[in-house]
Amino acid sequence: FGTHVTPRLAARWQRSDERLVVRGSIGGGYRAPSFKELLLFFENPGAGYVVEGNPDLSPETSYSVQAGTEWRATSWLYLAGDVFANRLRDMIFAVARPDDGTGTLQFTYDNIGRARSVGFETYAIATRGRAALELGYALTRTRDLDAERPLDGIPAHRFTATARWRDAKDRFDAFVSGVFTGHRPYFLDDDPQRATLTDRRFELRARVGKRFRSGLGGFIGIDNALDAGDAELDRIPPRTVYAGVEAHL
Repeated sequence: FGTHVTPRLAARWQRSDERLVVRGSIGGGYRAPSFKELLLFFENPGAGYVVEGNPDLSPETSYSVQAGTEWRATSWLYLAGDVFANRLRDMIFAVARPDDGTGTLQFTYDNIGRARSVGFETYAIATRGRAALELGYALTRTRDLDAERPLDGIPAHRFTATARWRDAKDRFDAFVSGVFTGHRPYFLDDDPQRATLTDRRFELRARVGKRFRSGLGGFIGIDNALDAGDAELDRIPPRTVYAGVEAHL
């Protein structure tokens, strides 16, 4: 795919006690299409979709600006956040094909002539003894600058919350986690500006594990406990229960 230059400048500053870190970067990027993006043919009958590669893809180039900070406010509270802005040309992106009447969602890869994405992510971790609570939020705005519409399949809002319990002495750990995902647009209609939106989704998962002094242990967990998703656009694996046994010699 030829020769490309990708300059980058990054800076990082931290307090001597390492409780506060500030960082930033600006630079250019280049990415050639992968083997999967060029030649993949993948069918998932259980979830009802097909992904097919595109051998005519071109490399993508980008420029990005990022800034972030990490702050250990107290011995039990950790805060962090990042902001970003990306400008891409010939962006390699998974796009939905129009409905062909078979009921199977079809995706392929294509070059988006000009695109941009901006947003921020923030998260907090609070710990107290054996317990911990993690909260995170991400806001993302995308734009296909040629088609003048958002990019396929990227939600504007995403919120996560996880509660953990870890007892190193008793070798016991457990967590329950929830993820809220906002609407995601897909452009499946003959009208290129008409978006079909997925429903908002809330996923819940949990896991409990225990290891005994003998070296034996086990775990049990559940993913997508509320059976989120649907049979139209949001085809994710259904409620799944799993378990396992471990032996440490």
